[in-house]
Amino acid sequence: MNRRVKSIVLVLVAFIFLYVSLNFLLQAQRVRVQSLPEEKTLQKLPPEIVFTTILLGGFRGILVDFLWMRAQKLQEEGKYFELVQLSDWIGLLEPKIPQIWIFNAWNLAYNISVEFPTPEERWNWVYQGIRLLRDRALKYIPHSPEIYRELSWIYFNKISASVDEFSPYYKRTWAKMMQEAMGNVTLDEMIRYSSYGALMKDEEVRKIVDSFQAKGIEIIKDWEKVSRNNFASLPKDLRIFLKTPAFRKLEAYLRGKTLREKFKLIPEDMKEVEDKYVPLDWKSAAAHALYWIEEGKKKSSLSGLEYQRMVYFSLNRLLEEGRIEFRKVGKREIMITSPDLAVAGVLNRYYEKVLKSVPENLSVGVISSHKDFLRQVILLSYTMHNLSSVNYYFKYLKEKYPGEVGNLTLPAYLSRQFLRTVKEGSEPEIYNLLFGMLYQAYWYLGVGESERYVGLESMARIIYNQASLTLPRFRKVFPSFDYLKKAILDKVITTLPPAVSKSLRSRLGIPEEKKKSKQE
Repeated sequence: MNRRVKSIVLVLVAFIFLYVSLNFLLQAQRVRVQSLPEEKTLQKLPPEIVFTTILLGGFRGILVDFLWMRAQKLQEEGKYFELVQLSDWIGLLEPKIPQIWIFNAWNLAYNISVEFPTPEERWNWVYQGIRLLRDRALKYIPHSPEIYRELSWIYFNKISASVDEFSPYYKRTWAKMMQEAMGNVTLDEMIRYSSYGALMKDEEVRKIVDSFQAKGIEIIKDWEKVSRNNFASLPKDLRIFLKTPAFRKLEAYLRGKTLREKFKLIPEDMKEVEDKYVPLDWKSAAAHALYWIEEGKKKSSLSGLEYQRMVYFSLNRLLEEGRIEFRKVGKREIMITSPDLAVAGVLNRYYEKVLKSVPENLSVGVISSHKDFLRQVILLSYTMHNLSSVNYYFKYLKEKYPGEVGNLTLPAYLSRQFLRTVKEGSEPEIYNLLFGMLYQAYWYLGVGESERYVGLESMARIIYNQASLTLPRFRKVFPSFDYLKKAILDKVITTLPPAVSKSLRSRLGIPEEKKKSKQE
């Protein structure tokens, strides 16, 4: 082979080698680009993670596995603060894995929160856990049944239940947030006035927006600041708009917008939950536990007993304390929770439906929960003077689970349940018992049965004294029996039938309450 041919061959070989090499590099680059997180995601990671991610490209899964093993070790060692940051990085690298988000949210809401001594600090971490799932995880994996189930559980277990010494603070804080967000605007109004375009075609609404703008206030952009303190900081010439139908429309739109954007709550879906079950007080965290488990059923494959269990857990909590009000007692504002007996019929029918659908080998837990519900509703109904409900559910319990009643008469059964609650009851159970007894006491006083009032009031005082000794937190919330009575009276007097309420006010020397306008 002459020199010229050799040169041509070498050039061809070099060209082929270069082509193969470049093609390999281009293919590798495509793989890396396809598998790498978005640039915005990379910017949130520390330099060493960015470098390793780009270097590994398509082998990012190996990095995630390594970090995951490291995260599990940190959890075993109790190094939760390091763990949260590491878990956050893992979530950014692999945002489609629900277990990573759940792992991190659990550490925030349960492990890290209890490391702090004040309720304010703890709430911050609990709410971070909620927001991680609600605002971020569902953004990446909106059809994950695991995320919906975990989110529902945190609302139910960490806020509405009493698993933490600061649970009353969590309940109050959440209730306040919802009260400020929703005001007294109904879901129907929020749904009706959900279109910005349609709203701005209303000349009166446009006039209000322009009037606020002329005063340097962007009412739509700065709604939370404007509505804070019930519009008390507004100039007098703007407050004249507050009672107009046009402002009500604008308010409904803005409150609905706040629910959608800040709390990821869809008013249409909230209304669906109410239509399916019962009108809800959205200040209750249990209502949100119910909402998110229903969202999970609708938007994911969530079904079966894990879904059903969260439904009846949430409804039970709503039965016990599904109504929330803030009342002034002296100079102090306290939160009053009260049972919602409207839930009872819906919940009982739900238990019946579940028991028909669940396999016999899985029915033991459902039956146990159903029995607890029936005991509770009988006691609550009696203490709230709903005798028809007492008789109905006592008869139902006797027929459905005869072993629970035996040969006991209704009075004997009630006596046994009262004693069991006083001896073994939790703080919420004791409060519900006292609320019901004082509710009934005030009822009797309102209808002229003074002796029954005295008897029930005396019994409630004995139970209060016992609870104050065994439940220190109970005494902190209600420092005296008279304080408790005043708080419950403020609630009861507005819920009794008008004639009974009027008579009660007369007997106690309480003036008639002035009717409030819609904006007050």
